[in-house]
Amino acid sequence: MYSEERKRFIADQITAQDRVQVSALSQTLHVSEVTIRRDLAEMERDGLLKRTFGGAVSLTTVKHAEPYAVKRTQQLAAKQSIGQRAVQFIADEMTIFIDAGTTTAELAQALTGRHLTVVTVDLHIALALSEQENVEVYVVGGQLSNKSKATNSIDTIAQIEQFHFDLAFIGCDAFDFTTLETDTEVKAALKAAAIHSASLAIVLADASKFNTHSLRNFATLSEVSYLVSDPMLNHAAAALPECVQDKVIIGGS
Repeated sequence: MYSEERKRFIADQITAQDRVQVSALSQTLHVSEVTIRRDLAEMERDGLLKRTFGGAVSLTTVKHAEPYAVKRTQQLAAKQSIGQRAVQFIADEMTIFIDAGTTTAELAQALTGRHLTVVTVDLHIALALSEQENVEVYVVGGQLSNKSKATNSIDTIAQIEQFHFDLAFIGCDAFDFTTLETDTEVKAALKAAAIHSASLAIVLADASKFNTHSLRNFATLSEVSYLVSDPMLNHAAAALPECVQDKVIIGGS
């Protein structure tokens, strides 16, 4: 079967099922997985699908970032439960990184009474924490996003790489139990830099983001220490292998 025929078949499968797996396509089309991955890469470059870990999904399943004012009111109880659970990782005198986002903002709200050094890219979080006299706040510089009020540029990434954090709390736009995703290349690189600069990296994501996809992968679940979510994820997490279950922590349950 020629390349264009394979791609038509893959496009039809994506339309019918919203997603495809490399291994299944390899068996069905009687070609190597390397060939299938090359086909998927070419189709992604042509704007026909979004590659994921082990396969690809329809672009209609890809989430795009919403305005901050909208996101801050969505899944609020879940985000608060995640923030309350995540704060239990933190001890006095730690240096921590807090990523931009409305879920990480709930973690910041729960930091009352601790002696900490906090590094962040989020002006909302920085201003809130500046009211606490026991918290020393560093804002990482770079280009400021008008939408999110967070710094988000190559300069920001370079500065994050110069720090060492005891803990890094990372937001994400979409996830499954292999891949963590966000919506831009720069944000993906920024999150990856924070993960690599931390002794422990903890992703905070409410269950509404589970089994959805965004545009850019920034890490796999194996590359972070924990993922903290809310009780709506309990059913899915129970079906995981034990080695992965240990990484998934449910707040408010």
